[in-house]
Amino acid sequence: MAQLPTGHQGHRRGVAALLLLALGVAPGFLLPEVPQGALPRRSLGLAAALPGLLGTLQAPQIARAEQGWQLKLPRTWRTFEQNAQPPPEVKKATALVVAGNPEQGGELVVLRVPLSLDPNDQNAKGNKDLVSYFTSGLDKQPSVTTAKAAEVVTSSQKTAPGLIKWNFLEQPAEKVIYGRRYLKYDYEASICPGVVTKGSKGDTCMAIEDTSELPLYERRHRILLTVTDEGATARGEKDPTYYIWLLDISGPAQEARDNWGVLKEAVTEVADSFVISEDEKTLEKARTAEITPEQLKALEQLKKEGALPEEKF
Repeated sequence: MAQLPTGHQGHRRGVAALLLLALGVAPGFLLPEVPQGALPRRSLGLAAALPGLLGTLQAPQIARAEQGWQLKLPRTWRTFEQNAQPPPEVKKATALVVAGNPEQGGELVVLRVPLSLDPNDQNAKGNKDLVSYFTSGLDKQPSVTTAKAAEVVTSSQKTAPGLIKWNFLEQPAEKVIYGRRYLKYDYEASICPGVVTKGSKGDTCMAIEDTSELPLYERRHRILLTVTDEGATARGEKDPTYYIWLLDISGPAQEARDNWGVLKEAVTEVADSFVISEDEKTLEKARTAEITPEQLKALEQLKKEGALPEEKF
């Protein structure tokens, strides 16, 4: 499998991110880049006109890419970086969204990684196992086990530079979300931001500059992933490229070790909202899953009146 990007401390350098607007759990809209904290006048007016409805609906934010997937951000999280999916001819790993809550230490990244099935690629066999697992019909048991499919991904995560410790906190388990198979697991990792030196008492993390001892970067991670050809086969394309879509949510290990601690609600909200689909109706169903019939009726009326902003990608 292509090497998965690990960590994203560096992504915090351009925190002037895209403003993500969600009119409740109705469709969220990716807006042009604006200064952080600025809200389009139209949205302010809409919020003022619907204080009762939006008091229930506007809090969750939904981050969406140009097509095919969506993610709801907790109200206290913000986006640090947003990247478009590369064009079809460009096969490279991409961090589509990087977001978090610096005060609590929560972070997330959504990765889209092409899988090479070239027989000459050393990762081809593992990648084929992933494709086989995720493309098997839901009405039958995949020939590749859940553990074997997860191992293809975790073996890549275990090669992170400076890695000292890696262990499961929750074993890999299959989830079916809106007709698509996903893998979910939690793990804890300790990474040295400097140089790892071997000693009789174990590994030590040392600074490159003065050989002073450095604290480890210890995080708990929740992973949710799937593999898809993004509708290529349905469009009649031959030899389609398959992509792994991976959501990585993480928090400080010490605080998150006990069932995620203060991050539990945010982690659950993000993981439960992550949906991949080529079908817009499926995405809309996921977005409106928690809306009451009365709220849905009000939103439909707004849509008819043209009061909801148009999607902009």
